[in-house]
Amino acid sequence: MITVSQKYELLVKLLGPGDIDNRAINAQFWCPFCKHVDGKKRKLAVRLADGVTHCWVCNWSAKSPTKLVSVLGAHRLLADLVAAFGDGGTVAEEEVIETVIEAKLPSDFSLVCDEIDRGVHHSDKLDAIAYLEKRGITYNTAKYFRLGLSTTGAFRRRVIFPSFDSEGALNYVTARAIDDATTFKYFNTQRQRSELIFNEVDVAWNRELILVEGPFDLTSCVGMNAAPMLGSWLDENYLLFNRIVLNRTPVCLAFDPDAAAKQAKVAARLLRYEIPVRVVDWTGHPMDHDPSKVGHAGFRQMVKDAKAFDETSVFRSRLTRALDSMRLT
Repeated sequence: MITVSQKYELLVKLLGPGDIDNRAINAQFWCPFCKHVDGKKRKLAVRLADGVTHCWVCNWSAKSPTKLVSVLGAHRLLADLVAAFGDGGTVAEEEVIETVIEAKLPSDFSLVCDEIDRGVHHSDKLDAIAYLEKRGITYNTAKYFRLGLSTTGAFRRRVIFPSFDSEGALNYVTARAIDDATTFKYFNTQRQRSELIFNEVDVAWNRELILVEGPFDLTSCVGMNAAPMLGSWLDENYLLFNRIVLNRTPVCLAFDPDAAAKQAKVAARLLRYEIPVRVVDWTGHPMDHDPSKVGHAGFRQMVKDAKAFDETSVFRSRLTRALDSMRLT
């Protein structure tokens, strides 16, 4: 039986230097398809269990790294790669390279609002509350989204954001580090995002649904009908997409400014199913802005001002991407 170490060593021969996560689930390498000049941008992830491969920058994906053999001229490695990972074709865009485990909260989980009401004394919790205040996340916002804290294990010095399905059962947990120096900013339930809807318990399918990228973007959506995509892609492979189509739910897309091209593709895909789509306009905002940085009042106004996306928008988006491509060549 081929070990994880042997699989990783084989991938290094194919792709060059890489990194392997501390759970030995995924390995990351420089993507040969991306146009980044920095070879240290290791965004091509390979799931070591079965070889599913995906680049988080250019979205190239395949069921096995054997598809890279011809691209890289590494035919001498083909037999070993097939033995290690099998062979396969391409997979759906943005397939999540994660294993499925049950969502669980730490045993000492407590709501931020309850800690404040009781008069918190623990230094880690005080620091976490100060972090929330710095980000403009108020007591009422923390209560609205059921944000919590813990002082144990991987959840220590993190703000915990739980998610519940339509029946009120816990289906996902994300925890954001409050210290900038922390290696991993987020600690998440490792399950396929395409199979869940974050906090569906709060979603009204008969009203326009605002779609943001991440859970903490929701903190600018208090009182709004909103849900995060847990990423910057949505298509027919996602439960959220299918629920929108099934319920004929109008959508307002609020991708981050640096994901404008993906936003246009998702909007066009929803239009195929005659789903009304509006898009938030980030003109004049820095590329690193997102709803959480704009704040509740500012983002609410941006949603109010969002324009309808139609076939003209699709054409304009394609033309813009074509012109940008010409400028880069």
